Formats: sequence, C-alpha cells, structure tokens
Amino acid sequence: TMTSFGMMINNARMELAREPMVWWSLISAFVFMFALVLAANLLADAVRDTGGSLCTLEIDKARKKAARQNLREAKLDDFVRMEVCDAGEFLRDYPKYFDVVLLDADRSQYTAYWPHLQRILTKPGSLLVVDNVLSHADEVQAFIALVEADKNFSSMVLDIGAGLLLASSV
Repeated sequence: TMTSFGMMINNARMELAREPMVWWSLISAFVFMFALVLAANLLADAVRDTGGSLCTLEIDKARKKAARQNLREAKLDDFVRMEVCDAGEFLRDYPKYFDVVLLDADRSQYTAYWPHLQRILTKPGSLLVVDNVLSHADEVQAFIALVEADKNFSSMVLDIGAGLLLASSV
C-alpha cells in the first residue's frame, strides 16, 4: 500500500518528538522527498507541455487503485494510461514504440522481455531504465549481459539507490 501525505506528516511529527539523533534521518528523508516531488513535477510539466502521455502497467488491482488516486490528486490522471496486466504480454503485443521505459518488475522475466524492449525502443535516443540492478545483481546479470552485447544500445550502470541500468538506443 502507498503511504498518504497525512501519514508521512504524522510520522515526521512523531520523529521530531524523539531524541535529536534521529533528526539526521529526518533531514535526509525530507531532502529525498523534496527531490522526488521536484522530479515528479518536472515530469508532469514535461508531459503536459509536450502533449505527451504516460503508460503504466500494474499487475495488482489494489496498487492501481492507490496509484490512480495519487494521480488524481496530482491532476495527472488525464495524462496517464494505467493498465492492469502482465508486463510480458503487454510488451509482446504492443505495436508502437516508447521514448522511455522504466523496468521494475519480475526480474526473472527480464531476459524474456528483451526482444520486445528492443522492438519498442527503436527510436534513436529511446531510453530504458532498469531499477535494482545492484541490489539484485545476481537476478539481472544475464539481462545486463544481453543489453551490453546489443550494438544498437549504449548502456551503463549507475550506483544510485539500489542501482540503475541506463540503456539508450543509438
């Protein structure tokens, strides 16, 4: 489930009531939340300004409902298409291309997704972002090898958070 802003504020109040030693983690959390909100607003502005759209896939109906509410509160629900489906089936059947794909799904399926990702990311400069590639390195090792072996993509791993793989079509 997703935590509401009210719950986050209440948790922050409880943290402030504790010993000053926890304030450092609170300050870090604030900075992270500020960066996250700023990034979300920049993405929202970019989608609105370009007349673009965002498509998100979720296999869990309850998470889709929570995400839809968050999008409604951010006034982005008109720009986001949400699908409840299996990512592999969606990628296999999707006939068009994407400019950016953020992959954070069942890591055991990433290698099966690769042919479909290659097809929908054919536009030069299209970007694939894969989360958790350092924290779950053993689970994505074969997938990263596939991406790195593809001469149509330039890729790199960033040591940010749980690790990000960035792969751009050339």
